[in-house]
Amino acid sequence: MNTASLYPRVTPAEENQLLRQLFAHDPKRLSAFHSFSQAAFADGVLSLQFKELIAVSLAHITGCPYCIDLHVSRAKEAGVTLEELAETSAVAAAVQSFAAFALSANTLQAYYGKALTDLYSVSNLELLDSVSSINERIYDAQFDFIHSVLADGGHISEKDKLIIAVGCAQVLGNAYAIEYFTQRAAAAGIQIEQLAEVGLLAAALKAGSAIAHQLNTIFAFERE
Repeated sequence: MNTASLYPRVTPAEENQLLRQLFAHDPKRLSAFHSFSQAAFADGVLSLQFKELIAVSLAHITGCPYCIDLHVSRAKEAGVTLEELAETSAVAAAVQSFAAFALSANTLQAYYGKALTDLYSVSNLELLDSVSSINERIYDAQFDFIHSVLADGGHISEKDKLIIAVGCAQVLGNAYAIEYFTQRAAAAGIQIEQLAEVGLLAAALKAGSAIAHQLNTIFAFERE
């Protein structure tokens, strides 16, 4: 193992061994996380193959290289193609882009010195249209990017991309993105049961990223 790297590659067996050493005083807590993760990835209204595809997108949001490595491998084993992986990564990029752009509403509120009783009002989303009058080129480019990523005609359907997008928004914890992509998902006919399962995946990936980064804690603690 390359201890000079902040992110040394470890096998699943090595990771489990290191984490068990860390949680030796209370293995039940680590076991509880593994049980939750297994339940989140079990076949349900969403298939295991689709869940692993979603997980790759969510891992791009958490930025955890351990999670990307693990779930790309699992997705490949489940039959996910490289083209699908490329598209699910693009969905993550589109959601992060929208989440950052949507905060322009807060920028406008702050600039004009408006008294805010709610920093994340639903009506703030309507303010985004006013950005087009300030810089139409940037506004159009932003939404052209999002629409092109989510459009049908690729290797993942628009409906499936919207499910992925809702999960990405939940991992980000951005209220505007959750509202925007959930509304689009509902309009597309996606069921609440599907969104409930993707929400559990989001929780599993966020928790899994934190657990995986315990490895960095171990390496940092033991580094001379």
